[in-house]
Amino acid sequence: RKMPMRFWACTCFEHTTMFAAVLERLGYDVTRRLGRVGDPALAGRTHAVTVGWGGSMFHAQDWPGINDQLAAVVRSRADVGLHMVGADYTAGLADRVTGWSDHHTYHRALDFHIGIAPVAETPFNRCKSFLRALEYAARGIPVVASDSLAYRGFVEHGVTGFLVRYDHEWSRYLRDLVHDAAM
Repeated sequence: RKMPMRFWACTCFEHTTMFAAVLERLGYDVTRRLGRVGDPALAGRTHAVTVGWGGSMFHAQDWPGINDQLAAVVRSRADVGLHMVGADYTAGLADRVTGWSDHHTYHRALDFHIGIAPVAETPFNRCKSFLRALEYAARGIPVVASDSLAYRGFVEHGVTGFLVRYDHEWSRYLRDLVHDAAM
């Protein structure tokens, strides 16, 4: 059976989730375990609080509206840094950029305190998964993410992270986390 084109993007990272759902429908008891990838405490952070993003070079459409908000947060305190992993869409705002190499190096490079996950509202992105937030969660990193279909089912707003509906909320939620004493 031919898969409709609008679902192609969903096939990339959803295999394990879909497989678990199929097993559950067949009556199997499926236990989902979230592993922790590496130890961010051992990584080489350069600031007291580092905001970060990780992803490929195919996310430029997700960034309009966020750079001004990031700049306001990063420039508000000298001890706040910005680490971009894989690609840099911040027009020079990031003080640290780690290029893409392989998956093991990528996951080790996710060494920040707060992860961001902007996603533009497009037909393609409506088929995306919550993988970026999952990668952050596996490292114990709270996320500030676009209030998109992908993240809405994974991020519990105000508990495991924040969901951003309007551009001005990026700086609000990032500041809340930056000023959180537990960070």
